[in-house]
Amino acid sequence: MIRVLMWAILAAIMPALCASAQDKKITPEMQKKTAEEAMKAAKVENATVVESPSLILSSGLPEAKAKQLVASMEKVFNLSRKALRYEDNTKDDPKMMIYAFGDIDVFRGYVRSVLKRSPDKDDVTAVEYKGDIPVIAVSARRGDSNPNYDSMVAGEITGLLLAKRNPNAKIDSWMRDGFQKAVMSRIDTKVGAAEKAKVRSMVKPLPKGAKIPWDAKTIAEKAWGEPSIERDAVAMSLMEFFTFGAGGPKLSNLLQGLAPSEDVRMPTFQTALKGIEFKEVKESAKTPPPSDTEMKENDAANLERAWREWVSKGSPTMVK
Repeated sequence: MIRVLMWAILAAIMPALCASAQDKKITPEMQKKTAEEAMKAAKVENATVVESPSLILSSGLPEAKAKQLVASMEKVFNLSRKALRYEDNTKDDPKMMIYAFGDIDVFRGYVRSVLKRSPDKDDVTAVEYKGDIPVIAVSARRGDSNPNYDSMVAGEITGLLLAKRNPNAKIDSWMRDGFQKAVMSRIDTKVGAAEKAKVRSMVKPLPKGAKIPWDAKTIAEKAWGEPSIERDAVAMSLMEFFTFGAGGPKLSNLLQGLAPSEDVRMPTFQTALKGIEFKEVKESAKTPPPSDTEMKENDAANLERAWREWVSKGSPTMVK
């Protein structure tokens, strides 16, 4: 009963904190105070609240481990923002708040009372990204005494920043998972190594001037196909192409195309490609530029050519 009451108090504090972000500067001290109240409401023993330049982490971890976790997540945060072409953070921007719970029941209480949603029975993560202060909550599974908070939090940071880049966009799970691996592969080269090798074995550059029939099956389509090793590999490579790679300048157009509109109420990755032109196509093709009709019919083919050329060059990083 006491815990329920404390959650109710915290639920009243959080909206006020978020709302005030629109009216006045939110300081790290204010955010840490809110985090401390959350840990008290959860009755987390020996709770720690630590911070990095961009993040505030609240958990039951020993302080040394908590500091190590927040430092490694700061790298994920900064690299993700760079890949997604966010503007640089300023000192006045509120920090992302992360809660790592060791008790699944406490996590569910937090999600219900503070984030105002009903968690599914299998949920161990929850995010809120549409407000001024992004929030991530993760939990150990029941009976798990050694949860991998690094993997859970990293996945939520990359997914949240991808979603926040255009809050109206409908992000497919393969895009979210592919982007996470693309980011983590740049922090730990062992991550995604098998996927990169798989893509290199699958993808060969197209002969200059060669056309891809508009109704042909492309390698890129495997990303949103049936679950398989090839799907995971292509998904990672495509998201790498649209963030770190040559397709990065088209990311905003892609995400805008994934937002529902009057013309397309249920957008897909394929419909989002409509009208996106890739510079690589025009530079490498010896044939005359396609007509408007051909361009619309060949959106997937244009992506295929540009992506395969980028992969054949070693998937170079294009962001500065």
